[in-house]
Amino acid sequence: FHHDNAIVGGRLTAEDYDADLARIRDVGANALRSAVMPHAQYLYDRCDEQGMLVWIDIPFHSASFLGDVAYFATPLFEENGIEQLREIVAQNINHPSVLMWGLFSRLRPRGDDMAPYIRRLNDTAHAMDPSRPTVALSDQDGEINFVTDLIVWKQTVGWNRGTTDDVAVWRDQLRRSWSHLRSGVSYGGSGFIGHKSYTAQSEPRANWMP
Repeated sequence: FHHDNAIVGGRLTAEDYDADLARIRDVGANALRSAVMPHAQYLYDRCDEQGMLVWIDIPFHSASFLGDVAYFATPLFEENGIEQLREIVAQNINHPSVLMWGLFSRLRPRGDDMAPYIRRLNDTAHAMDPSRPTVALSDQDGEINFVTDLIVWKQTVGWNRGTTDDVAVWRDQLRRSWSHLRSGVSYGGSGFIGHKSYTAQSEPRANWMP
């Protein structure tokens, strides 16, 4: 659940949230992920009323303007992130709809080692709220996947990288090496599977000219 729509961008109103929640209920879902950042309190109030479960992320994810680097190990960066986590937990801990705290989303592995910082985030979340698990969304290998209580895989093999045959390779690695993890799978992307196709990409007839 991202904080925008085609008409108003990120300036969502109560009516926009109500319409989105109605669509979520219409497909039979009873949970949502407040993706890559917290949303307005109005959303969580409505989720409390409607029995909708919520996963709230802190804003720690790969950003296109940072290129291939997702993390710089500076004290200012880390303390800012820890403070944001504290504020998000404090603001939302009393919402019965909130099920878990999301600590990162699809981090790129280049840059400084981010595992120690993620462990700090995890410890902070548990110290403030021992009752809820921590979770993360990952499309990478490595130690970052072994910190949070839950890990959700968004392995876009066959789409952003590799071929669809590589899904079996990743599945076998998951079963062989990571079967002890409490994990789930994030399915899909932007759009509806019924509208997808395997149509080959056409080549342009002329070179692009700025």
